[in-house]
Amino acid sequence: MVLALATCIVNTGFCIVSTHHGLGDLNADYSDHEQLRAARLLFISQAFGIIGAALARISVALYEMYLFGSSVSVVKKSRIWLWRQFTNHKIVLWVNVAAQILINSGALLQVYLQCRPVARQWDSSVQGTCVSPEVHVKLGYVQGGMLAPFEIQKWRSTNEIEAVNTCTAFTLSVLPMLKLRHLQISTFHRVGVSILLGIGVLDAVACLAKTALLGMLAAPEDYLYTVSPLVIAWTIEQYLTISYRQQNAQKVEEVAILGGGITGLASAFYISEAFKDVHVTLYEAGSRLGGWLRSTSVDVGSGKVVFEQGPRTLRPNVPNGLVTLDLLDRLGLQNDILMTSKESVAARNRFIYYPDHLVRMPGPGSSLLGVLSSMLSEPVFQGLLYGALTEVFRPRPSDLDDESVGAFVSRKFGPAVADNMVSAVLHGIYAGDIYQLSAKSILGKVYKTEEQYASVMLGNMLEATRDDSLVPLLDLHMMRYLKPFMVNSNGKPLPGTEVFAKVRASSVYTFKRGLGQLAESLESVLRELPNVTISMDSPVESLELVAHGNTSKIQVKPKMAKPSVAESSTHRYSHVVSTISGKTLNAITQPWNCLSPLAETPSVTVMVVNLYYSNPELLSIHGFGYLLPRSLPFDQNPERALGVVFDSDATIGQDEIPGTKLTVMLGGHWWNGWDAYPDEGEGAAMAKAILARHLNIIEEPQAVRVALQKECIPQYTVGHASRMRVASSSLLDHFHGRLRVAGNSYSGVGLNDCVRAAKELTMKLEIDSKATGLEDLVAGGETWTRREKGTREWGYR
Repeated sequence: MVLALATCIVNTGFCIVSTHHGLGDLNADYSDHEQLRAARLLFISQAFGIIGAALARISVALYEMYLFGSSVSVVKKSRIWLWRQFTNHKIVLWVNVAAQILINSGALLQVYLQCRPVARQWDSSVQGTCVSPEVHVKLGYVQGGMLAPFEIQKWRSTNEIEAVNTCTAFTLSVLPMLKLRHLQISTFHRVGVSILLGIGVLDAVACLAKTALLGMLAAPEDYLYTVSPLVIAWTIEQYLTISYRQQNAQKVEEVAILGGGITGLASAFYISEAFKDVHVTLYEAGSRLGGWLRSTSVDVGSGKVVFEQGPRTLRPNVPNGLVTLDLLDRLGLQNDILMTSKESVAARNRFIYYPDHLVRMPGPGSSLLGVLSSMLSEPVFQGLLYGALTEVFRPRPSDLDDESVGAFVSRKFGPAVADNMVSAVLHGIYAGDIYQLSAKSILGKVYKTEEQYASVMLGNMLEATRDDSLVPLLDLHMMRYLKPFMVNSNGKPLPGTEVFAKVRASSVYTFKRGLGQLAESLESVLRELPNVTISMDSPVESLELVAHGNTSKIQVKPKMAKPSVAESSTHRYSHVVSTISGKTLNAITQPWNCLSPLAETPSVTVMVVNLYYSNPELLSIHGFGYLLPRSLPFDQNPERALGVVFDSDATIGQDEIPGTKLTVMLGGHWWNGWDAYPDEGEGAAMAKAILARHLNIIEEPQAVRVALQKECIPQYTVGHASRMRVASSSLLDHFHGRLRVAGNSYSGVGLNDCVRAAKELTMKLEIDSKATGLEDLVAGGETWTRREKGTREWGYR
C-alpha cells in the first residue's frame, strides 16, 4: 500500500506540472510547444496511475484474505463446509488479484508499445505508426486507464464498460460486507467497518464516472481541455482505493502491556505469536509475575503441600474455559492437569452454612424427594418455592435498565432467597454485596430471560420447548472461531488437542503445582522470545497520546530504578494494552481524569488463610466446601468470613503427603471502608475460630499461611455496563484505538474471563480495528442470538 501511495503521488505530480503547461485549458491559450509538453507529461503519468491503482486494489484484496482468513470462522456442522466457504472467498479474491495483474500489465505494455516511435503518442507531427485507435479506446474501457494516443480524433464509444477495475472495486467492498457478521467484533465496530468498506463502493462509482468520460480521449479539438475531467476522475479513483484500505489500517509497530498478571501474560503471548516482527514490552510494577495467581509449595517436614492464595480451580465452561484450554494446549501443560471428576464428592457436595449447620445444595446426585424435603425443612430455602411459583406476577418495570442483584432476586423470588442463598454464592465469586452488584452485568442469561419473557421460570420452561437456545452472540462467535482447531466434523478431538477431551468429564481442574503453574509457564515462554521484553519493578507513572511524524503514538513513562537516566525515562508505542485496574489506569493517563468512568469500579480486599493438618480424617463431612450468607447471625460469623474450601477434597493429587488442607476466606465487602486490616497472626486466629465453631476442628494446624490480597476483586456495581460504554467512547476520543484495556476490571473477574479478554484483544489488533477492549460491553455484550440445540461445539452439548 505504501508503494501504491508513492506511485499515485508521482502520478499526481506529473498531472499538476502538466496543468502548468496547458492541461485543462483551451489550446488557444498556450503555444504548440507548451501543449506538447503537457501531453508528454500526461503520457508519462499514465504508467504511475495504472500501477498505483492496481497495487492499491491488490493490497486491499490481500488484506481481506488476511482479515477474514485469520479472524473468522464460518462454522455450521462440518469442517468441509467451513473450508469450502473460506476457499470460495479466497478464490474470488485471488481471481481479482490475477485480473488486476494481467489486465494492468497489458495496459502498461499498450501504453509504451502503441506507437513507434514513442514520441508519436504526444506529437502527431512525428513520423511513425500507431495501433488502431479503436483498440486503444476499447482496452481503455476494459481496463480503465488513459491509453489512447494523443492523435485520436474520430472514434468514440459509450457501449463498453470499464469491466475489470469496476468489478474489482465492487467485489472488494461488497463481498466483505457479506462476511462481516462472522467477525468477532461488536455491532458498533461492525457498522464502522461497513462504512469503511463503503469507500470501496465510492471507488467503483469513480470507476464508472471515469468510464463515462473515456469518450473524451477522442476529442476532436482542445484535447488537453476536454480530457481534464477524466484526469480528475482518474486521480480520485486512485486515492479512494488507497483510502479504503488505509482508513481501517492502524499499523501495529510496537506494543506495551501494562501489568504482569494473567491477562498481561496471556496478552503478551497472543500478541507476540500473532505479530512475530513486533516488539512487545511488558511492564510489571512488582517483583513477581502472575498477579493474583499465587501458588506456594510449603515444606511441612515429611513432605510438601501446595497452598493457593488466589484462584484455585478452573471450569472447562463454554466458551471462556475453552479459550483457556486452547492456551494450555499451546503451552504443553496437558500432562500437568489434575481433574476433579463430575462424579467426585467435591462436585456433588457443596454447602451453605445456615443458620448454625451445613446444608447441602441441590446438585448432581440429588434425588427429587431429597431436594423437596430439604426445601421444606431447611430455613436456608425459606421462600424459594413460593417465590418460584409467583415470580411470574412480578415483571420488571419498563423503564428499568439495571438494578442490584439483591433487588432483582428480592423482587422476583423474595428477600429471603436473596439474603440466604444468592448472597452466599456471590460471596464465593465476587466477595461482594448483592445489594451493590449489578444484575445486568453479573446475572447474564437470567436477566436477559426475564427481559424477554417477563418471568425467569416461565422463560426457562418456554426455552425448554424450543429447538434452539438463547446465547450471547459474541460467545457464539468465539465458539465458532475455536472449533476448527479442536475437533473434526464428527466432534472428535484433532491430533494435539486431546486436552479438550481430557477435561470433558471434569467439574473443575487445576495443575500439579497449583494454578500459579500457568503463569510460570507463560513467563518461561515469553522470556525465551526475542520480540518480548519483561520489565520488572517498573510501575508506569503516565501515558499520553503524542504526535509522531504523520501519525500518533502513546508515550509511556515508567518509574525508573535510576531516575537520573532521563534519556530512557519515556518510550513510545503504536499500541498500549492496559491490564491494570481501571482506577490505576485513570490515575496515570493524560489528560488527567480523562477515563474517570473506569475509576468508578471499586474493589474488595480478601484475606486468604491456608491451613494444613496432618490428620487426613479430620473432616466429618466431605465436599468442595461451604459459603456463608449475609443473613448468617453475627454470633455465627463475627470474623466476617466468606467461605471455607476443603482443598484436600477439591484438588486431589497436588500434595506429597496425606492430610487435611483447608482455606478460609475473610473480608470482602464486609471490610469496605476499613483503614486497617488484621495482621497475619490475627487472621490465623480468626480462621481457626471459624473452623472450631462450624466444623468442630480444635486441632492445631501443622502449617498456616496468611495472605492479604488488597483490592483483588473488582465489583461490577449497578450501572457498570453504562459506565463502560462511556469509558469506551473516552478511550476512542483521547487515544483513537491505540490504548486498549483488558482484565478483571471490565468483563469478568475469573481467570477464564481474563484469558478470553486477552485473546479477543489480540484478534481485534489483527484486523486493525480501532478498538478499546470494551466493545462487548458497549454493544456485543447486550446482543443475543439463538443456537440450534444439539449443535456440537468441541464435542460439548
